[in-house]
Amino acid sequence: NIRKICSLRAAASFSVPGSGKTTEALAYYAYHKKDNSKLLVVCPINAFISWQDEIKKCFKSLNKIERLRGSPKEIKDILSMNPEAMIINYDALRNPKKYSIVKDIILENKNNLTVIFDESHKIKGEKISELIKPLSPLIKSKLILTGTPMPQASSDLRAQFQFLYPTETVFNDDDFVKLFEPIFVRTTKKELGLKYPKIKFNYVPVEPSNAFKTFY
Repeated sequence: NIRKICSLRAAASFSVPGSGKTTEALAYYAYHKKDNSKLLVVCPINAFISWQDEIKKCFKSLNKIERLRGSPKEIKDILSMNPEAMIINYDALRNPKKYSIVKDIILENKNNLTVIFDESHKIKGEKISELIKPLSPLIKSKLILTGTPMPQASSDLRAQFQFLYPTETVFNDDDFVKLFEPIFVRTTKKELGLKYPKIKFNYVPVEPSNAFKTFY
């Protein structure tokens, strides 16, 4: 997986949960890393701890990822310390002032910035997708991570692919599956060699109340 994604400037990891997508992403960053490189991760808030833990395990010199949380002023104060690794949640992009800060980060570091979208299927929403669209051409190294790239339909892939390759024009949503073939990796549950216990169902019949019987 790492060999393939590191050969690309924009790639995707669609491996199942628990298969090491975060570690793959950090390896991707390490491969492209230079002295002045920076990392920006966009993900749900509940994934912040995972990123902090993995960075500590994977790097010796880089042992912290700064959370861009709080008011716009507080975020600017954090950025004034010139952190190498930063993390922000998707909903923060909806705030015009915070979005402007993210845009400035990308503009100021576009030649040495790696941007990773974790749980990338969340960018399919119209608002987030439109916000990301003008930023993606400015980013040199990009990676998206999700175990469920198209939860509902192949159209879910549109925003994700356009983030990675914004200059590509695609009219048919069904074409995205084919376009992702050369740029994604995936580790399946079977490849992990995990053995799941057989589910045992215990049916317990319950007599409904008189009120429910009447309603039913």
